[in-house]
Amino acid sequence: VGVAGFCGAVGKTPLILIPSLSELTGCEIYGKAEFLNPGGSIKDRAALWMVNAAIADGKLAPGGLVVEATAGNTGVGLAHVCRAKGMRCIFVCPDHVSDEKVNHLKLLGAEDVLRVERLPASDPGNYQNVAKRLAKENNGVCLDQYNNLQNMLAHVESTGPEIWEQTEHKIDGLALASGTGGTIAGCSKYLKQKNEKIQVYMANVISSGIAMNGGTTEEREELEKQKLSFSETLRERFEHEKSGVSTVMEGIGSSVLYGNLAHAIVDGIFECNDETGVQMCHYMLKYEGIFIGGSAGINLVAAYLLAKKLGPGHRIVTFLCDSGSRYASKIYNPEWLAEQNLDVCDETLR
Repeated sequence: VGVAGFCGAVGKTPLILIPSLSELTGCEIYGKAEFLNPGGSIKDRAALWMVNAAIADGKLAPGGLVVEATAGNTGVGLAHVCRAKGMRCIFVCPDHVSDEKVNHLKLLGAEDVLRVERLPASDPGNYQNVAKRLAKENNGVCLDQYNNLQNMLAHVESTGPEIWEQTEHKIDGLALASGTGGTIAGCSKYLKQKNEKIQVYMANVISSGIAMNGGTTEEREELEKQKLSFSETLRERFEHEKSGVSTVMEGIGSSVLYGNLAHAIVDGIFECNDETGVQMCHYMLKYEGIFIGGSAGINLVAAYLLAKKLGPGHRIVTFLCDSGSRYASKIYNPEWLAEQNLDVCDETLR
């Protein structure tokens, strides 16, 4: 018997062994195929959990309005869930989001999709702040995926348990980039409860404002002095540590230690540049026949690095967050690649 509608189809995505990367490292490297969710990305999970919780709390009902800040995929998931539950939606995106995602949101029934300049989280014009303001002005609800812990809970209750069962309780490492922090927080929390020896590594892109928390008294005092947030394993970067350069990747590279990310239990960070992530996307299409988006490319780079760090014989899991079809005008567009000076020629990919 089948599942109940769109919402019943969210989750239970397969793990895909990546043969070439596994052979190169002597490890088993798996990608969780989140692009097979009904809305096409891992963000379907957070969208469903956040809306269900808002309904249970009496904040949303049929005919209600959701206004959300999104780099695209959470918006797509929310648009589907809102349709399924008879609700309306408006989205605010940073201006680097691909045309494909914006058009997709409109096709799914979003009443409006606003693109705003990428600004610091403290700026009133930041896309998250704009979404919160629009929600108040239109008597809507801003679910705030960055700080809404239902985002993390979606992965504690679904993604983490799925990985644990699919690996038959044998997993040595988890590697992934962070956007809102929900996936890395929820999965690290669940998996480390099962086996605290599992190594969790976060992939940083060039614009990330997050670093490992050294845990020293001096560092803590300086963080408090500069009013920077920190958790048990992570902290916000000091000003002199920031690159000041924006990433071309969408939806990853946290600049702030948001509520979800603060719950992540991380053992280390890999610094991954945009070019290696884009090259991995093209490598996967050319040699594995798997069409992935930029964040999945970065995730696979991190999985490869973790496999090399741990050595042969280990099992590593990462996430294939969405399909490359959402980035045809960018990552897979020769003109855009040339503009960004990104090399994906055959010689490089080998």
